Amino acid sequence: GVEKVKLSHPRDIEVALDFRRPVALVRSAEGYYPIDKDGVLLPPTDFSAAQLPQYPVIENVQTLPQGPAGTHWGDLAVWGAARLIDLLIPDGDREKYWTKYELARVRVYGKADLRHAEAEDMQDISYRLITLSGSEVIWGVAPDVTDPTEPDAETKLERLSMYHRDFGGLHSEQGPIEIDLRRWKDIARRPLD
Repeated sequence: GVEKVKLSHPRDIEVALDFRRPVALVRSAEGYYPIDKDGVLLPPTDFSAAQLPQYPVIENVQTLPQGPAGTHWGDLAVWGAARLIDLLIPDGDREKYWTKYELARVRVYGKADLRHAEAEDMQDISYRLITLSGSEVIWGVAPDVTDPTEPDAETKLERLSMYHRDFGGLHSEQGPIEIDLRRWKDIARRPLD
């Protein structure tokens, strides 16, 4: 977006632009698509395969972009995943949560037989954080969504921090685990097969 254009004598033009920054790549059958924190598609041709490891990946998205670069993806699931990643990488600081917890991907889930783009309510869509070691953190609904059956995003983030501190990571010596942050009173934990 253009923030300011200033003309001055004799022939100077000063333009201040606001650029969208990529926060994640959406993986689809067609390839990887970069998006910003609001789920807006960025130009895919501006990214190379060498840049893939630099960004979190959003997987299990059932749709393709509904418009050209600069427009919203057109799927609530992508918007929610982008908001979750933005929460976990505040102001671009990957070290604070994303790298510290060894996160790799965000996996989208919806109600059975429901395409994400057809979801009428963001409570129909939930997310899991997948770690580098294969553990899965059941996050639940997107951070900006209120669901009376789950704690809010800040509470989930605090619980994730406490779990990481108390157990020394989001894994066990036996292998990957599933950690459920959606419960009101405690964190559920079980080994993954």
